This record gives sequence, structure tokens and C-alpha cells, in this order.
Amino acid sequence: MKKIIIFITTILILIIVLLIVRNKEQALEVYGMNEYTGLVDDGTKRLSLNIYLNKSKSLITYPSKNSYSLNMDNMNVLLDDVLINEKAIDDYYEINITAKMPVIITDELYSNNNYLIIKNNKYQIKVNVGSISIFKPDDLPKLIIENITGSYSYINNNPSLVGINMKTINSYSNISYFRLGYSSYCSLNSIKENTSYDSQINIKNIIPEYEYLYNGKYNESKALLSNINFYPLSHNSFKLIRRSYALITLDGITYYIEDNNLCKLPFNKLKSYLIKGEVL
Repeated sequence: MKKIIIFITTILILIIVLLIVRNKEQALEVYGMNEYTGLVDDGTKRLSLNIYLNKSKSLITYPSKNSYSLNMDNMNVLLDDVLINEKAIDDYYEINITAKMPVIITDELYSNNNYLIIKNNKYQIKVNVGSISIFKPDDLPKLIIENITGSYSYINNNPSLVGINMKTINSYSNISYFRLGYSSYCSLNSIKENTSYDSQINIKNIIPEYEYLYNGKYNESKALLSNINFYPLSHNSFKLIRRSYALITLDGITYYIEDNNLCKLPFNKLKSYLIKGEVL
């Protein structure tokens, strides 16, 4: 009888411990991405940023209970008209934060280090959201494209954007400039015409002389024989690029390309870019 009582007591203690552990509030963890994001400000678009949490329906996902600001290189912007969308992604919850676009007085604003600050009555978070540029197209025409995707290779053990595949609606005979975002450039002489590649490639198998870091030189121009091409890219820094606008000069006319989502790689291949933020 005594053994039965001891057994039942042990089981009850284990159940109580499990319930306590299960009900204990999980400490909030927040992450940003070491990435570059290029956004177009055409008067209709919103600022869009992503952060990642270890728990669902955190207090920071309720706009009415928080203030949101973006600490940029040279200014601090209080975000207005904030909307939040949450979705589960692998072991994290991706929080997409959109707000009115910050007012800029230049055609193109670039900020290298940006921190999203979120405050409520319980805590404050500070998380690095990477580099951001905002481009105002003004009177530039928009290039009409049918399809655009990115191709990624492993550089320094991280999946890195090495080129984009693009099909334009119209055909052009000459290209003399191509810049993706603020500081990524195409080597015009290395464009692969009438072809496109998968989301993950080995760029050295396609362009043996490829260099990831931009060398500061431009090609003057190149004849184009197709409207379906692969445009290899070199960059000024080692950052993930998933979304960006572009500038391109075709047949002597400079166009802008909408900020597009270029990355089709699954999130579990991008985790190496995560940067843990602070919860204060």
C-alpha cells in the first residue's frame, strides 16, 4: 500500500512540474536579418520591414499598444499608420511591419545601419534590420517586365545573390547600365543572353571569372540579342538581398524596375543571416 501511495505521489508531482513548465511564459527573442532592402517611393507604396520572433502573438504585434520607430544613419523616423502581419515560418514567426514611407528630400536615400525600435508599457526591443535605400523615380519611366527572379550561390558559406533572371515585354538592342539597388552592379560583358537559371546555382560554373565584390568599373555598353537574360551582379558588401529596385539603361533611355521579391529560397537556407536583437 505504501508503495502505491509513493508511486501516485510521484506521478502527481511530475504532472504538476510539467504543467508549471508548460505554463511558464517563454522569454521573448527577436531577430533581424543582415540584409539590404531597396524600396521604391512612387507615392503609393509603404515601408515594409520583417523581423522574427520565437513566439506568436507577442505584445509588439498590436499597433495600438506600441510605438514604432526606425533609427537610420542620419535620422530617426517615427513610423505612422503601422500595420502588422504575422505568419509561422520554420521555428520562428515572421512579423511583417508596414508603415507610411518616410519623407525623403533626395532622389535616393541610403542608410547603412538601421534599427527598428518598438516600445510598449512592458518592454522595448531594438533589432537590426540591415541596410535600406529608398528610391524616388520622379519622371523616370518604369520598365515593363514579364518575370524577374534571383539566382543565389554560396559565398562565404552564405547563400548570396549573384545575378537576376529577367524577361522584358519589349525587345531592346543595347544595354549601357544596370544597377540593382544602391550598390550592386552588373558586369555587362558577362550577361548571359537568351537564358535563365535556377534559384540556387554555382556561379563559377557559369562565369569562371565571376567576382562577388564590385571592382568599381563599368562596362560602356553591350548589344542585346534577346529579351530573356541573366544579369550577373557584384556588390559592395556581404549582405542578403531579397528585395530591391533597379536602374537600367536600354537603347539610351534609363528606366527603373519596381522593387521585386527576388528570393525563392526557403527560409531555412537564410537563417545564417539572422541577427539577435535586444529586449530591454
